[in-house]
Amino acid sequence: MGSSFCTTKSPAIMRFLLLPLLSFLLFHSQISEFGVSGKCNDDESASLLQLKRGFYISTHSGLQVAVSWNWKWGTDCCNWEGVTCDESGVHVIGLDLSRLSINGTINSTALIRLSNLRILNLSHNKFNSIPIPSGLDHLSKLTHLNLSYSGFIGQIPVEISRMKNLISLDLSSFSKQLQAPNLKQLIQNLSNLKELSLSRVDTSAQAQGTQLSGELPVSIGNLKSLVKLQLGDCNLSGSIPYTLENLTQLVHLDLSFNNFTGSTSWLANLIQLVYLDLSSNNFVGSTSWLANLTQLVHLELSDNNFSGELPFLPQLEKIMEVYLDYNHFTGAISSSLFTLPSLHTLVLSDNQLDGQLSEFPNASSSLLEEVDLSNNKLQGPIPMSLLQLPRLEQLRLSSNNFNGTIRFTMFRNLKKLFLLDLSGNSLSVDIGVDNSSFFPQFRELLLGSCNLSEFPYFLRNQNQLFDLDLSNNKIRGEIPTWIWNIPNLFLNLSHNMLTGIEPYNISSTQLRVLDLHSNMLQGSIPLPPPNTYILDYSNNNFTSVIPSNIASNLTSLFFFSLSRNNLTGEISPSFCDAGDLEVLDLSHNSLNGSIPQCLVETANNLIVLSLRGNFFSGPIPNTFTDKCSLQILDLNGNQLEEQVPRSLGKCRELEVLNLGNNMISDNFPFWLWKMSNLAVLVLRNNRFYGPIGDDGTNYTFQMLQIIDLSSNGFTGKLPWEFFKRWKSMTTTINEDDNQILGIHRPSWYYKVTVMVTNKGQNMELIKILIVFRSLDISHNQFHGDIPEAIGELNLLHVLNMSGNNFTGQIPKSFGNLSQLESLDLSRNKLSGKIPQELTSLTFLSVLDFSKNFLVGRIPQDRQFSTFENSSFEGNPGLCGTPLSRKCENSKVLEPPPSPSSEDVASRSNREWSLISMGLGYGVGLGIVAWFQVLRRR
Repeated sequence: MGSSFCTTKSPAIMRFLLLPLLSFLLFHSQISEFGVSGKCNDDESASLLQLKRGFYISTHSGLQVAVSWNWKWGTDCCNWEGVTCDESGVHVIGLDLSRLSINGTINSTALIRLSNLRILNLSHNKFNSIPIPSGLDHLSKLTHLNLSYSGFIGQIPVEISRMKNLISLDLSSFSKQLQAPNLKQLIQNLSNLKELSLSRVDTSAQAQGTQLSGELPVSIGNLKSLVKLQLGDCNLSGSIPYTLENLTQLVHLDLSFNNFTGSTSWLANLIQLVYLDLSSNNFVGSTSWLANLTQLVHLELSDNNFSGELPFLPQLEKIMEVYLDYNHFTGAISSSLFTLPSLHTLVLSDNQLDGQLSEFPNASSSLLEEVDLSNNKLQGPIPMSLLQLPRLEQLRLSSNNFNGTIRFTMFRNLKKLFLLDLSGNSLSVDIGVDNSSFFPQFRELLLGSCNLSEFPYFLRNQNQLFDLDLSNNKIRGEIPTWIWNIPNLFLNLSHNMLTGIEPYNISSTQLRVLDLHSNMLQGSIPLPPPNTYILDYSNNNFTSVIPSNIASNLTSLFFFSLSRNNLTGEISPSFCDAGDLEVLDLSHNSLNGSIPQCLVETANNLIVLSLRGNFFSGPIPNTFTDKCSLQILDLNGNQLEEQVPRSLGKCRELEVLNLGNNMISDNFPFWLWKMSNLAVLVLRNNRFYGPIGDDGTNYTFQMLQIIDLSSNGFTGKLPWEFFKRWKSMTTTINEDDNQILGIHRPSWYYKVTVMVTNKGQNMELIKILIVFRSLDISHNQFHGDIPEAIGELNLLHVLNMSGNNFTGQIPKSFGNLSQLESLDLSRNKLSGKIPQELTSLTFLSVLDFSKNFLVGRIPQDRQFSTFENSSFEGNPGLCGTPLSRKCENSKVLEPPPSPSSEDVASRSNREWSLISMGLGYGVGLGIVAWFQVLRRR
């Protein structure tokens, strides 16, 4: 666990954030050169005063007061704030009311009477949700229009598309829409544009309640005078039209935060570019075109799908910022990157870069301020050149394979260094005995997994530190009192061998995040600081009761875990007063008593509640309300009784429900089918009874991907409709194959693990991929034929129907279960032959058909030739390998083909791929859940 704030990009970027200001000053100087004394037109003065009457200023206290500008009748309006007149001093040609916190209304009639206006700037105000003024096309002389970030909402008026003299147009905002006109219609007559800024304008179309992203029109290439084009976060998609290469005058191009796809070869022609931002799209291919862009100063290609080796950039002598993170670049990092003469920022994190970093020359003259190489596959020692960069402020090398020993005294000369992240490598950091105050004053110091054996003593002299990570080290003994005096806001000491805390009142500190999980801490639970919002004491040896007054220190807390300790006693009702709590994990302790009703009645912000593995008894409270926010409820492994409360149906956001291993006596809760978000349902090892559906049941489980009803008393036939509605079992819906099943939040991550049963053994999946699918209805009293519809659940990985009374034949449709890795139909009354179609299940690695009435020859193709005798024993009518019983009365067949090399390789690579990644010992059954708070980027 840990947390770090997102750092601001290098100060050099401010040079380009000033571009719009410099542009405006240029335009303003064009007007000011006319400045001679005179008295402005009375009609225009009257129009300005009429505009002013609709304006108010919002104060810091929220009050609205009339504007107090020097606009007064009878005075020369050319001298009024924000007003510029022409050379005669008669006509108003410029109106700049930007950044004045104006709200209220705009009198369109008064505005368009200022018919000589050339520049209108109302940007960065607070016009509270009013539309853009109408009739702007009557301002026929207008060349510069800026309405950005001013609170205007709704559709951009079509008349702007008729303002043919516009040179600069900025409508950037979070609340504007560009649908009628659309982007193509807006620009078709604006051929004089040099600057077009539409960032965060929604270009999508609305169709029957859905949002369809727009595309960049081919006609964009007609704006050949464009110098600046900003279309960031406009919900645009598709490929970039080839005509964009016609915009050869472009200096500033921002297409970030859209859904553009395809290659970027069109950029090779835009050789005047100084600022380029394509971040957060889906661009692919190489970046060889960078060799042409010799004028680049800012380059941002983050969060795309660019691939190949890193671009060779020695010719980019002016480049100051390079952001290539979150792509698929491979290969080594050339040392020439670190020697670019103007480079301030180099961010290459979250790629697949490997190899060893070489030393580079002239480090002492480098301008580098930020280097981020984290989350790659780099190896070898850290080059000493990196530790000789005199301007270095931020160095991130975490989550690589760097090795060797690094002396921390090497950082003493980096006086400007305030962020250092060496965590997640194979380094040994030698702190040494130098405890002087000559180390840099760190703000963030992240030394997780650095083989530390004691607390670095020099930390006593750190007075600016707000994020300290010493997790996953070998630090023993007690936590010293002096560490609480460091002005930390975020402290992570998890995964060490700490046994206690030197006497200190922790509750008096200012900690916001405190992570002590996975140590050997003993004794009573320390009261947390009152302003803490993440607190993790899990996986320790605390033996006390939960303090009854702990809630008074939880007023700001939204994550609290005491899981896997030795706590006793009951849950204090004071927890109900922690109104901001989102995650409460008290699992795997020895807590008893009943679950407080108020815990589910008043905790309207609670997203995760885990009380599994305790001794809670009595009924589950029936006090869930319509404000219920629960997404995960885990009560597995207690002594809960009676029925599933009907009020739980009010928790419409519920995704994981685990009631396994209790003593609940109820029929199947049919109303659960209405929970459209439910993905995991575990009811196993209770006292449920009766059928799970009938002809009148409306099955709506579209998102269900793991269901475990095993070890109950369910009866009847399986209704085929039960399986027909499981969309997530048949269709992949926007899933990342590498995503772990759980709930993600910016500062915490709840990870779900699953136990599956194969051949009587419980196997715990610690990191279960979101693509995993499982169905377990074993050890009940179901009877009748197995529905063919199960064979349509083609994404299933585990299917367990053992220990029932199923009759008839194994459905041939099971041959469609192409992802199946485990199939258990043992201990039923199945008859007939094993379908030959099952030999197409090339990922199948666990099979159990034992103790049925199957007959005939066992198929020998592919996987079936690898299964052992135990998979088929107890079927007197079966014969052939691997059974010793030969098929004496059967017609002699050709020897079965050996598994192809492709099949063998496929099975070798895949065998229990979704299970072996987290195989461990399972004590209980069902779902195990726990927390891992991940560091915020």
